Amino acid sequence: VLYVGPDFLKYSEGERSAIIIHELWHMITDDPFNGVGKDHDLWNIVTDIINNDFIDKQSLGKYGIVLPNDALRDPKIAAMIKEQAYDYLVDLCKKQGYFEIMGVKINCIDAGKVLGNMKDIILNDNLEDEHETERNREMEH
Repeated sequence: VLYVGPDFLKYSEGERSAIIIHELWHMITDDPFNGVGKDHDLWNIVTDIINNDFIDKQSLGKYGIVLPNDALRDPKIAAMIKEQAYDYLVDLCKKQGYFEIMGVKINCIDAGKVLGNMKDIILNDNLEDEHETERNREMEH
């Protein structure tokens, strides 16, 4: 099941198509399973950036399919494999207590745990949207 939040509708049809491809790519590359035992937010940041880079490099623009401008991108992280990029961010968290993505400072707690609302930088956090949907259902009953 793919959950989307209300912000999903603010994007153009081509951007929504790219976001759906992005979410499907998480499943195709086994990101949820490869992230077991890792901090969800850090893993999501890493996989979003690397998946976005992959999608950007496809020739989908000729079909009107493009990721939104505010999709997570970082050339340094995109050049790494996912596990390497994850370890890199964990190391930054341990050494300096934060890292920056697209000019946004993200503070860390503990050794690699992210502090803050990831919906501020992650377009469509499927897990968060799923939790929000579950909370809304509980309130209805």
